[in-house]
Amino acid sequence: MWKPFNPVLGETFEYQTDNFQFLSEQVSADPQVVANYCLGKNPEAKYVFWNNQSTSTKFTGSSLQFGQRFKTYITLEKHQETFETESPLITVNNIIIGKKYVDVEGSLKVKNL
Repeated sequence: MWKPFNPVLGETFEYQTDNFQFLSEQVSADPQVVANYCLGKNPEAKYVFWNNQSTSTKFTGSSLQFGQRFKTYITLEKHQETFETESPLITVNNIIIGKKYVDVEGSLKVKNL
């Protein structure tokens, strides 16, 4: 287990392997927004992934809701197609008492641009 990425403004996290290169930077502190960019290096399946990540949270007493504020984009270079994804709302129930379970409200929307 690694310490989670919790940077100060402008700090970057970089990770590189033979298969991909990933870069993340905190671009706003309030609201907290992290910009992510990933480049797949495999010649057979090259891709580019990017997004701005900012999660809205809402505590309702016994549950916690998470929603993504921005969309994610993926380009598949071999097919010259770009996809836009929009994440559903996720709720973790019975945080304080009872058996915890997760609800996914809505659909993962994928749009070919």
